[in-house]
Amino acid sequence: MPHQFPDTEDYAFIACTDGALNKLIRRKFDLQKIDLISGDFDSYPPLSPEQKAIIENKIIHTPDQDKTDFHKALEIIKNEKITELDIYGGSGEEMDHFLGNLTTAFQFKDEINLVFHDDYGKYFFISKEIVLYDIKNCNISIYPFPEVKNVQSKGLQWELKNHHFSITQRIGTRNRAIEDTVKIQYETGNLLLFVGNKSETKLQ
Repeated sequence: MPHQFPDTEDYAFIACTDGALNKLIRRKFDLQKIDLISGDFDSYPPLSPEQKAIIENKIIHTPDQDKTDFHKALEIIKNEKITELDIYGGSGEEMDHFLGNLTTAFQFKDEINLVFHDDYGKYFFISKEIVLYDIKNCNISIYPFPEVKNVQSKGLQWELKNHHFSITQRIGTRNRAIEDTVKIQYETGNLLLFVGNKSETKLQ
């Protein structure tokens, strides 16, 4: 979970896993705002009677041990017809958890527009082309998943011209936006884009 707690006022739907519920309670998050809590509840926090009364009708028990809690939560969210989702705390503060969540996000990327947020920025899979606005001086990293070909850019410090990236050979980390608007496109493969923090960065 980012150190700076996100403003949730504009969200129409808020969901969390059982493990995330622990963190929300510690941060004194208003449990009335949560629409859904899912998981196998192997890390269920101790609750007061008042807290139990608030969340008892929000819980969906998902005991399937062949899938992660994140995967099961995304299945439920997809069934709710939600197509845009901001994810906080997706790293789980452990690298294997983080990599597992990226793999799960990849499996859902064509059905839900997933954007991960942490203390340093945001990251998400992109379609064949993206334009980022008000992005000047932000760090930009291109990560192949596991390969992406013919990547081109406009507005980066080190422009990309038909570059090929592969997780086993070459990746495109630590570039920088030198224009207010940056365009990135590619022909084949899958691309995970990291965008460093900047207030009010807009995507299209």
